[in-house]
Amino acid sequence: MIELREVSRIFSVGGQEVRAMDRISLAIEPGEYLSIMGPSGSGKSTLLNILGLLDTPNSGSYLLEGQDVTSLSDRQLAATRSRKIGFIFQFFHLIPRLTARQNIELPLLLAGVPRRQRLERSSRLIEAFGLADRPHHRPDELSGGQRQRVAIARAVINEPAVLLADEPTGNLDRSSGAGIVELMEDLNHRGLTLVVVTHDPEIGERAGRQIRVVDGRIVHDSPGG
Repeated sequence: MIELREVSRIFSVGGQEVRAMDRISLAIEPGEYLSIMGPSGSGKSTLLNILGLLDTPNSGSYLLEGQDVTSLSDRQLAATRSRKIGFIFQFFHLIPRLTARQNIELPLLLAGVPRRQRLERSSRLIEAFGLADRPHHRPDELSGGQRQRVAIARAVINEPAVLLADEPTGNLDRSSGAGIVELMEDLNHRGLTLVVVTHDPEIGERAGRQIRVVDGRIVHDSPGG
């Protein structure tokens, strides 16, 4: 499903060259549950951004479902992202003025999906994600765990092939974080490919496969779970 071939990402910082990714090769199969771990500055978030088409490599190639996406235009990248990839972030990135339902429906609205279909699909997720009593609440009226559930619902409402999570429990208490991990794992059990960047070894070790990145290189790749 995902294949990186000798991918490098180089930044210029203070006149010096920094290799955030150094010739990384990685294959991820459909339905895998993968964690990416490593110290701060190791390149794990850069790797996630490359996988999510939020950034482009300086060299190497990236195949997503057999398509080389490294040569796509910005418009083509945005369209591919919208169809195939869902994102979860540490700080939720919800729109404050919108209700939970409106935040969840936003990708469908931007895609031009008719109102009735938006309502049907968002209602299913609101019920499944334990938000049935919160659809009309704005983010500032929700707990951290509820905000992240809204963010996950928004991420998967377009039925992407892969879900990328960057420190998804980093802004939550332990109890709320455990609920979010279980929700993501349930989505994975239903066939969604799940990639999680985390600094928490307890979360990382739950994944079926664990990768450790140091200095822009994969130094460890082994089964977990």
